[in-house]
Amino acid sequence: MRSKNHAQEFAQEFAQESRSRITLKNSSQNPSYNLHMSHKSPPYWMYGMHSVAAALANPRRTCAQLLVTEQALETLTALLRQHASTHPAQGRLAKATLTPKRAIDKLHKACTTHQSLSLKCHPLPPPPLSAFVETLRAKTTTLVMLDRVQDPHNIGAILRSARFFKVQALLLAKGHAPQENASIAKAACGALEDIPILYTNLAQALTTLGKKGWSRIAFDAHAQENAQEDDKPQDDILSAEHKVLVFGAEGKGLRRLVRQHCDHITRIAGGDGDESLNVSNAVAVALALAGERQKNR
Repeated sequence: MRSKNHAQEFAQEFAQESRSRITLKNSSQNPSYNLHMSHKSPPYWMYGMHSVAAALANPRRTCAQLLVTEQALETLTALLRQHASTHPAQGRLAKATLTPKRAIDKLHKACTTHQSLSLKCHPLPPPPLSAFVETLRAKTTTLVMLDRVQDPHNIGAILRSARFFKVQALLLAKGHAPQENASIAKAACGALEDIPILYTNLAQALTTLGKKGWSRIAFDAHAQENAQEDDKPQDDILSAEHKVLVFGAEGKGLRRLVRQHCDHITRIAGGDGDESLNVSNAVAVALALAGERQKNR
């Protein structure tokens, strides 16, 4: 295996190709890339090619160390070339440490999906809800709220759907939901860098949004109203310009206070008997319905 200089060569080549398209910022110009910057949340090891590439390309992400095999570094470099046209800053590949795959295997123990690279990074600082809502300027805005959803793979999959359907943020229950971690990042496949996660008191958040005129729509498998029926009031509900879609964990559903703070309770029809959708699939279906209704409004 070649020395660390080989990683620097990849980074220099990438920088030369990207310089005509983006403005490069070093750590003194952009503190988000300062590898010695103090951070409130402890770092963790992120893995997965797309997740790591997106994190490196995100100027808000504080990165500490990148371990990568030589082959994976070539793939990562090619992937970052794609990010260069859409992200304001490039990843710091010159900081990469070429590492044997067995060492990365040992770092992640039983995980077999690390794809031969690992990035030590700090979680993105979550913005407060009120301040974040004030920054939203789009004519149509959608938030997704999850109550008692604990599975990081579901949360990551929901982030991917949220990015696809142009959701502005994901709201999770403060103290009752997993913090940003490697499993969420891997399942999100880079969407973690684009969709802010806000940890908040859900009932209070719904009260705040309601006062600002947002439609608060809860999805419950046992609700009487059917979100797919065009002749029902849900047709207007899902086409609201500013809305928050609320989902509970499969089986547990929504807590009483969260449910009480919603304007409408609806369901996604389908299946037989007690059959229901996985929460990540339910979110994707609901977002697709809302997008279609908004388009046809």
